[in-house]
Amino acid sequence: MQDYSEYMSDEDQAAQQAEYAAMLDELPIMNEVSKAIAELKRVDWFHHVGDKIDAETRETAHDYMNFLGFNYANLHILTDWDEVFPVMETNNYQTGAWEAEEAMRAALTFHAAEQLAPEAMNFLFSFLAAAMNEHIEDHITEIFAIWELEDSQLKTLMMGSAMQASHTYILAKTFGDDPYHPFILRIKLYASGHWPLGFSGDSLAIF
Repeated sequence: MQDYSEYMSDEDQAAQQAEYAAMLDELPIMNEVSKAIAELKRVDWFHHVGDKIDAETRETAHDYMNFLGFNYANLHILTDWDEVFPVMETNNYQTGAWEAEEAMRAALTFHAAEQLAPEAMNFLFSFLAAAMNEHIEDHITEIFAIWELEDSQLKTLMMGSAMQASHTYILAKTFGDDPYHPFILRIKLYASGHWPLGFSGDSLAIF
């Protein structure tokens, strides 16, 4: 790479050096992001929907509810694709569970903003989208072929929920300090091959 520093003013060189220093400071964080994305790529997205929920997955689901602050909630196990939209339609996004997750997401985002410049934050989530969009879509396409599904709205819903879970997982893994953070536990539910659809009333719906 050609060195143009001789054509730059001392002020410009100082600004460039400061920018490089900031990028280097953020590299360890980006390395953690890369590790977290590698973990997300090992998730068996949606490949066990409709299957029996095993004991380990049930335990993870209860841990998720407990650490979210909803230890009184029950599990609502879905067994067929026809149940997905009715559950989502009755899902009240102003419930305490939604508010608790939003508060956690906001806290992690604030913590991230304390450590990363706005440009680096934008790059982080652009990097996540570039790494995961096609990967998750390939899994969904495979599931659609296996189940002979054709509903584009369902595909959009699955894609959105998986990417949103990935986004919050990156925040919790990179900027949090709790291995039992609900956003980490939610990805463990996805890693079981099932689909945690969220809370419907006082129940956590899992397909």
